[in-house]
Amino acid sequence: WPIFIFLLFANIKSVASLPIIISVTAMVFTYFIGGVAKAGRQRLILIGSLAITGVWLARLAIEGPMFFYISVFLVGLFSIMITIPVDSNIFEKGEKRDALSASVYRNASSIIGRFILYSVLLLLVNVFQVSFSAAALGVFLLLLLNVSIFKTKELSPPKKMASPS
Repeated sequence: WPIFIFLLFANIKSVASLPIIISVTAMVFTYFIGGVAKAGRQRLILIGSLAITGVWLARLAIEGPMFFYISVFLVGLFSIMITIPVDSNIFEKGEKRDALSASVYRNASSIIGRFILYSVLLLLVNVFQVSFSAAALGVFLLLLLNVSIFKTKELSPPKKMASPS
């Protein structure tokens, strides 16, 4: 991102302001999203995924310095709506089994996904336009995956516990 912003605006000030925008946004919004009840996690992931997809698609259509800063702010907000519930689910399951394994699983899946995305972007010519489309598609696929997992959980019968004898 810093290279993209520098190439777009051709100054260091624009690159320096992005981490500030992202940090303040993340701190404030994390405080509010962190208190969401367990039942609201799926809804947060759904709303966040759709919102980020919309912002990425808007980046393809709208050009201008102000929109890029606003979009960084919005993506920061909406990504927290995905990250906190997903991390909460992973670590909740990790408490039942093994917290270290849950953490390794989360980080490995993130690294593998980024490796594939960056490899594809490296091979393509119009990297910035393609990366916006790939990001929108990726977040939308996350939405579909989350909805399908949630629906599968609803449809599966509850597990019966064995009675102690």
